[in-house]
Order: sequence, then structure tokens, then C-alpha cells
Amino acid sequence: MIDKHRQPVIIGIGELCERVPKNVTTASSPLDLMEQASLAACRDSGIPDKVIEALDVLAVVRTFADSTPMYPNPFGRVNNYPRAVARRIGAQPRAAIYTHAGGNTPQALVTEFSERIAAGDNSLVLLVGGEAIGTTKSAVKADVKLQWGDDTGGQIEDRGLGLDSIIDRQQIDNGLATAPLMYGLLENARRSAQGNSREEYADEMGKLFQAFTEVAAQHPVAAFPKAYSVAELIEVSDTNPPISAPYTRHLVAKDGVNQAAAVVLTSVARALELGVPRGKMVFPVTGSNVHDRYLVQRPNLASSEAMMIAYRAVLESSGVAPEEISLLELYSCFPIAVFNACEALGIDPLGGRALTLTGGLPFFGGAGNNYSMHSIVNVASQLRERRTGYGLVGANGGVLSKHAVGMYSAEPPENGWSSCDHKSLQALFNSEPYLEVDQHAWGPAVIETYSIDYKRGIPKKAYIVARTIEGKRFIAHSDPGDAETPQRMHADDPIGKTVYVTSAGLGTRFSYSHSSAASLVPKRVLEQENSLACDGDAAWQVLADFGNFLAWATGGAGTARLEGDGVGMTRHLDIPELGLVSERLDRLDHASRTLAYSMVSETMAGMARYSATVQVITEGAGRCALRWRGDFEPLPGIESEEVENSLAGSYTLMSHGLEAFVNAQA
Repeated sequence: MIDKHRQPVIIGIGELCERVPKNVTTASSPLDLMEQASLAACRDSGIPDKVIEALDVLAVVRTFADSTPMYPNPFGRVNNYPRAVARRIGAQPRAAIYTHAGGNTPQALVTEFSERIAAGDNSLVLLVGGEAIGTTKSAVKADVKLQWGDDTGGQIEDRGLGLDSIIDRQQIDNGLATAPLMYGLLENARRSAQGNSREEYADEMGKLFQAFTEVAAQHPVAAFPKAYSVAELIEVSDTNPPISAPYTRHLVAKDGVNQAAAVVLTSVARALELGVPRGKMVFPVTGSNVHDRYLVQRPNLASSEAMMIAYRAVLESSGVAPEEISLLELYSCFPIAVFNACEALGIDPLGGRALTLTGGLPFFGGAGNNYSMHSIVNVASQLRERRTGYGLVGANGGVLSKHAVGMYSAEPPENGWSSCDHKSLQALFNSEPYLEVDQHAWGPAVIETYSIDYKRGIPKKAYIVARTIEGKRFIAHSDPGDAETPQRMHADDPIGKTVYVTSAGLGTRFSYSHSSAASLVPKRVLEQENSLACDGDAAWQVLADFGNFLAWATGGAGTARLEGDGVGMTRHLDIPELGLVSERLDRLDHASRTLAYSMVSETMAGMARYSATVQVITEGAGRCALRWRGDFEPLPGIESEEVENSLAGSYTLMSHGLEAFVNAQA
């Protein structure tokens, strides 16, 4: 039990929504909105001047523009958001933090600073985030140039993008980059696991979100305050086109909003010292953080085990049963996020219980990474009004990738703040099995789940997660020139159907027809063995040092830049006469002395795709052989024989280079 005076407490909350004005030059920038939300939270405490003067830490949730190149801010860069907000509100915090990306971040921040405060750090912390994506889109469309840049300097702890567990090489190589497509894969996997038809599952999604629309319609800060019927949500129309299977426009999070929210957090002791009225206080009880694996590695695509662990940990740590929770605010970027959270809590998602206080990301507004700050504000506000009970906030980042869950109380918890052991929770999850992934799948495979990208209501490109005959998992996409496959998948449920795949370029393509797959990207293989007059163990030690390639392969000519470490690392090489080449280490097996790597450059030496395996074979005392296998796709207009001759020469030169290097080191 902690000292009751070290109990963390929320003392100020603020949120706002700004409609895009007719004259967009008068609209607020993200920084403007953060300033307004921050001042609102400070005023809400009842002692704004004291709070601003006493502020120790100011943390800003990373904006979408700084999270991904998909949403760049064309109107100027803000160098230091936390210090810029602090300057505008007249604060001088000792620490300024700019967070990771991810919708889990606001709740993760409350948990982080609650733990610090409970441990004796008497800080007063302002947490804030804001987006003006709605105005950005309108201004770009109208070709209006806005000036939103800010060059405020000073100390900052920039935590970086934090994209681990969110998007991996297979997703990037296959062009699987948008949230509706990635969540569509998970949603269809859940539908299949439930045994629902596509029509039955659409109805279930519609019923879930229909209740959300009614909440948003009454919320004063909602960006899209309109109630919809189930039919209006799920039936395709001119205003509700399909976005990605199984979603229509009304079923997905909407980021075109101008919203901001802020929370002021401190200890009970600091709050009493400053004179915060008791009626302003809401108490964090506990919080958990658990990260999932990359999508392609998850054994069960229908639900998130990491989410299950995060929710169960909060229930156990707080000692609060689901039926004792008065207020639920579940992250709702897509229906599956809500369904999975309800499964973790053991409640019926369609049982009539209120699952949101805001109306959710498709209807209240998906304010970038900061949506769950609005969740916390609304839970705290209603707990103040009730003066009793518990509220739970579930937050999610990435593709059901990062989970942060928090419990809040209207009254000081009897046992004080209860800290979840995040390392143990993550270790528990990490101990769960994960699937073996095939980076370069070929041949027949069975579809586990799918999604379809639509343009103006027409299915244009399809994506699948599938299993090879050996049971390995992979991601693939339909060929850009193949209009038939997306249309066929749109017309008939493809889950469980056999397709044929072939790795091509920076991804894997699939087709229903073996002949079609073969004609799209014919497979080319070169196998070669070079005998060397050097010791096999010594040769393997040199070969296995993936980053030291130039030392033996080119005699040191060229330059290398390494990214990462171990399997998955990339070597970026600038080699005379060959140019820039980037290759990823895919396998390193010391037992069999085998190394596999693949090209991640767009092209190389006449090839659009290239992967290779090389193995050291002992031939006798002081002798070994390098057994090469290269899989490649020639660029259009390049004969495969030309590439084969080039590769054969390269393998021979590299083999002799390795032999000479090993003997020189002996």
C-alpha cells in the first residue's frame, strides 16, 4: 500500500473540437489547438495560475504529421511541440517529452506518470495532444497556404516513432500500409472464426456501431454528431461506399478532425498543497501496457492475446470486476477492436451495455494518436459527476499492436495506486508461440483471411494472409494488372480457397490460377557450387559476418551502412560499377552453416527481385565449397540467361574473394 499522499490524481481536464471555418486562414493549427486544450485543463483545476507556475513536465502526444509520411503537414514544421505549448501558456517545465506514435500513447502516459508519482516523484504533469487534419485537408484542396511552423528550441525528449510491432517488412513489401486494409484482414479472420456469413457479420458490425452513433450525436465535442441506423452504416451507397473489405466508409475511424484534449496529473500531496478542490479529483487506480507481435506472426488473427493479457491484468490489479465498472470507454477505430475488448472483459458487445462515452473514432472523431486522451477526459468528467464508481479506458495503437488499459476511480482507492508489472506481462505474452513466416512463398497456398482495396466502389487490389503447404504464414497481394482476382474475391468469400503464389520484387503475388501466377512472374533459379582451398569453419566465420561483406567480396572497395543487428538487419552497399545495393539478412544458421539474404533495393543488376542462399560445405582437410542458390526475376526486357551469367560470375568472384581473405587471415 502506498502513502495516500503519493496517490496519483487527475486535477484538470480539457477538450475541444473546431469545425473547419469557411475562411481556412482563420483556422487553428495543431499547436493552437494544443494551447487551447492545455489552458482549458489548467482552468478546469480551479487554480490555473498555480498549475501553470508549478508545472514540472509537459508531454505532447505525437502528431500524425510526425508519425508517418502518409499525413505530412504541408504548412511548416514545429521543431519542439512541448516547449512551444509551454511557451504559449506561460509555463517553464523542467522536462519536455514528445511521445511515440500510437493510439495507446495517452493512456500509456497516464500509467507511466502515475507510477512515477506513486514511487515518490511529486511532479505536476500536463499531457496534451491535438490534430488539425480536417483543416489541413480543406486547405490543401483549396490550394490555400497556411503558416503553422514554429521554431521554439530547448530541451526535449523525443521518443521517436515507436513503430516496432506495428508494421514489418512483409507489410511494406506488399504495399499493405493503410489501417482499413490491415484491420480488414483481422476483421475477416474474426468473421470466419465466428462462422458468420459476410451479411451476418456486417449486421453485427452495424448493430455495434449504431449505439456509438447515438452517443456521438449528443456529444458537444464530437466531430461527426449524427445518429445512423444499422442499414445506413452497412449498406453501400454513394455516401457510404466500400473502403476495404469488410468496411464501408461509416465503419472506419475518421481522421479528418480538428480536436485536442489535455489532462493535468499530480500527487494528492501536491494537489492539496496547491489548493485543488476535492471535487476536481479523479484517481488512476492501475494501468497495463502490452505489445503484440507483427500481424503476420500472430497465431490467431481473430483476436489479440496481448490485448487479453492487458485487460485481465488491470482487472486483477484493481480488484474490480467487469460488472462493477460504471463507465467503459473502449477504443473503437474498427469494430474488431471493440469486439476483442469485450471478449477480454467477458461482456456481450451487443448486450445493450454502453461501451463508449464519446461515440468512438468513426463518429466522435479519430484525433490521430490522441483519441484516448479524449477517452480519459470523458471518464474523468463523468466520474466527477457521479462521485462514485469506476471507469475503464482501453486504448490501442497500430494494428491491435500496442495495448494500454487504465482503471479510474471517483474516490481514492483503498489500497492506493496498484502497479502492473509490465515486464512480466510482456514476458508472459512473449512466451506464447508464434508462427513461422515465409518471406518468399511459392506455389499453392490456402487463404486464411483477406481484404480488398476499393476505388470509387470498384475492387482494385486484394490482399491475403495465407499458409503454404508446409504451414508457413505469409502476406501477398494481387498483381496490379490482375482485375479478375479482386472482383472474384468481392463476389465470393475466398477464405479457405486455394491460390497460387510467387514472390516478385518486394513482395509476393497471388492468383487463383497456377498458370496465371506463373505467367505473372516466372520463377528463375540459379544453383552453383564453387570449391575453395580453405578451411570450412574459417570460411563460415567470415561469411556469417553479414555486415563485413565488402572486406572479402570486393577487397574493401565501396562503402557500407548497416541498419539493425542480426537476422533482419540490412546492409546498404555502394559498390563501384554496381552502384547502390541494399540486402536484408533473412536467415543465419550456424549449425548448418547456411546464410540467406534478399535484395530490398528496387532493382539490382537487371533484376526486379533477388534472394540467395549460400552454404559452406566441408570437402576435407583445408578444403570446402560454397553452395549457392539464387532466386530472381529479371527486369522487363532483360533475358534471364543474361542475369544467370551475371550471377554465376558474381558467385565465382565472391567465392574466390572469400578463399583469398580466409587464407590471408590464417
